[in-house]
Amino acid sequence: WETALQLFSVTAQSKVELDVAIFNAAISTCEKVAEWTKAMQLFSVIAASEVELGAITYNAVISACEKGGEWEKALLIFRLMAQNLVQSDAITFNAAISACEKGREWATALHILDMMVRSEVRIGEISYNAVISVCGSSGKWQKALQLVGSMVQWKVEPSTITYNASIRACARSGELEKAMQLFIISGLSRVEPDTTTCDAAVSAFEQDGNKHGNISSLLATVAQKLQSALQSVPGSRRAIHELSSFSLGWSRSA
Repeated sequence: WETALQLFSVTAQSKVELDVAIFNAAISTCEKVAEWTKAMQLFSVIAASEVELGAITYNAVISACEKGGEWEKALLIFRLMAQNLVQSDAITFNAAISACEKGREWATALHILDMMVRSEVRIGEISYNAVISVCGSSGKWQKALQLVGSMVQWKVEPSTITYNASIRACARSGELEKAMQLFIISGLSRVEPDTTTCDAAVSAFEQDGNKHGNISSLLATVAQKLQSALQSVPGSRRAIHELSSFSLGWSRSA
């Protein structure tokens, strides 16, 4: 990437007229290595010129800032893009939502999702999952579950990542039964669990058992489904051991 930027510098110092394609190539190079400072410098140069900027330029700068952990700057460029009446696309919105995820800006993430609907940009699983994740990390489990329902409504298939984020959202907020219900629903939806799914479900399972001190019918159902699911998930030996130990402790105290 350093070689690419050096080449850009040489070109800029020569008599070759710089156009937006050359700037885009340089900014995209910065994006790939999360060099947000250089991306912003390049953007400042081209923004001050008379060159008309399009979504490609803005997308690259937003992504460079997001990948570099500068989520506030990413959202600043996103807003500037709207102010300059540059049409956003799916790449723009997803990069902005990822920035919201890093900054735990759940309200902004929901607003961006609403912008996608109004812009008639198709909202895919990646967009939904990112917003569900930021809602969950911000304690907004109700919003996370509403988004899962919205996915079904708009015929976007929830994935393992969707259920992982939703289960974690509920478990973090102490909504343990809802977390376990989601685990059951994911199984009924024939979504393949992974180690993250099982770890989250086992954690919720144990928390609820400690909270109530006994095995409810829901817990018993979840325990059975967890045992079955864990057997087919690579790397789930620790979760199996924790679940078995906890269930054994329950049976002895019953």
